[in-house]
Amino acid sequence: MPLRVYSRKREPLYAIAGVGTWIILKVIDATVGLRVKEEAEVQSLDINEYGEEGYNSEFGDRPT
Repeated sequence: MPLRVYSRKREPLYAIAGVGTWIILKVIDATVGLRVKEEAEVQSLDINEYGEEGYNSEFGDRPT
């Protein structure tokens, strides 16, 4: 069978996967949120989430 026939059979599956992913992301966003708080983002996610710096001084100072 030609390749385009196979791709037409997959198109509905891609649509279902896309809609399912969108639904899952909306549920997560409504419950716990998809983004970190702005304060944590400014402080540095490495320090805020893991309690340690991600880069040492050889890469330069981290922004304050």
